[in-house]
Amino acid sequence: MAIGVYANKKVYIGGYDRSGYVNQINMGWKNDLQDSTTVGDSTRIYTAGLNDIDFSVEGFYDPDSDDTVDKVMWDDIAGETEISWFSSAGTANTTGYGIPATITEYSPDLKIGSLRAFRISAKGYGKSVRITTLDGIVTKTSTGNGTARELGAVSSTQKVYSFIHVVSASGTSPTLNVTVASDDAGGFTTPTTRITHSQFSAVGSEVKSTSGAITDTYWRVTYTVGGTTPSFDVIVGVGIV
Repeated sequence: MAIGVYANKKVYIGGYDRSGYVNQINMGWKNDLQDSTTVGDSTRIYTAGLNDIDFSVEGFYDPDSDDTVDKVMWDDIAGETEISWFSSAGTANTTGYGIPATITEYSPDLKIGSLRAFRISAKGYGKSVRITTLDGIVTKTSTGNGTARELGAVSSTQKVYSFIHVVSASGTSPTLNVTVASDDAGGFTTPTTRITHSQFSAVGSEVKSTSGAITDTYWRVTYTVGGTTPSFDVIVGVGIV
């Protein structure tokens, strides 16, 4: 058993890295079980209901920060976004979780004599996916392929999901196109594109998926960069569920 202190991790909400402000992450998966007991039963019988995903972060409020922290959170209330967090400081081949979610709360908590605090709450509206960041958080200034990783096949009842967070973009008319491909071997001699993300020219996030069956077990991200002196900081997480 590996027991350790929770520190030096990454959490992304939309197109922004919140790790420098957050000091607590709370995630709850639950199912709304329904009592289906009949008069012929001698014990309680329950039928699985709808899944419910709760997410929240707490941290330190900075009202004087740029628009990527305070104003964006106010604007995002009741908005849909993508949330991912990872078990490392954004390094390659580490695991985390991704959820498409609706922001339900942004609450600064200001008390005299205390650190300024805030809370962000969200409700997941789709699948919670255990993801792997194939390349980690990377800076892309030119077109190229990421590292191939063996994540496994996708059965006929499963989907493969890709969560992308573009946390910075600069240059003149910069563009970033990201695709996720699979192959039956790590050399990627016969790759097949499975997911194509929307083009990015600024910070943002997106989740896309495609259905199985896919017998390939190796996966790779390709980054296509355009514009004049473009630069993007981006992290992609891929998961099968």
